[in-house]
Amino acid sequence: MNLPLWQHYESHSKVPGSHFYTLVGQAAETLGVEEFGYLVASYTPITALDDFSQQIGQSLTVYEAVKTFSRLYAQMSSIDRFWSVEDGEGLWWLRKRVQVADRAGRQQVELGALNYMIQTVRLGAGPNWAPEKIYLEAESLPSMARLSEFGNAAICEWQKVSGFLIPRSLFARSLSAERSSTLPLNDSKLFSEAPSREFSEALRQIVRSYLSFGHPRIEEIADVTGMGVRALQRHLKKNGLTFKRVVDQARFQVAADLLRDPHVRLVDIAHELGYADQANFNRAFRRFTGTSPSEYRLRLL
Repeated sequence: MNLPLWQHYESHSKVPGSHFYTLVGQAAETLGVEEFGYLVASYTPITALDDFSQQIGQSLTVYEAVKTFSRLYAQMSSIDRFWSVEDGEGLWWLRKRVQVADRAGRQQVELGALNYMIQTVRLGAGPNWAPEKIYLEAESLPSMARLSEFGNAAICEWQKVSGFLIPRSLFARSLSAERSSTLPLNDSKLFSEAPSREFSEALRQIVRSYLSFGHPRIEEIADVTGMGVRALQRHLKKNGLTFKRVVDQARFQVAADLLRDPHVRLVDIAHELGYADQANFNRAFRRFTGTSPSEYRLRLL
């Protein structure tokens, strides 16, 4: 593999992308496991990828998680590119690799990448969700029919990109929906209103209480939490967040609650949350759901 010796012992060190492709391809051939890349992603799930999974986990919706995944990966690798394209059906989440010589490695990494992508959507859509159609840059494998993520999907091989369609109905699905939906109605209400023990949600709860007074400043939020500004910023960074993102998320949460009441005007929600006008509110809301507030409300109703 021609890797420096230290890279064999430091599991978190970065490995050149071409070497990684070769390593995975050789492992699949040596072990005789044609779905090796898929299995690697299954045994090391998206929720176990340290900082990467932590930042994805801070997303509030499936739509935000997809965007966060693509943005983070672009910072980590120049070999693979992830992006999304919206159409009338939903969001096409796509992946393309730059030219890599190792054919077996390309196929294995593609299987692993698609597995991680589906796992990300399942954080909100539930553990049994699977796309109806999957595009592959490489050829299809006989074993794909027995893999849970791919078994029922129509496989289109030898495409220019790989990826699948995320239905529009999943865009605004909360990443915590599976957790909260198992609670009885009354308990669910208590759960949502009780102080959170989780740092990011507890901070969003504090920020939400200040939104009606205008855009909260980090100094006053730090004072409420009993931390200094620098200490709060350190905690935010440790959790893969920025103060701006927390405020934006808190605004979205309040907006989503207000939109459940069809009698509350959109312009009043925008004013309540401190946006300069409804257009700014629409743009901010779309970053979390891929839809406008009015479309979101129609789906609720």
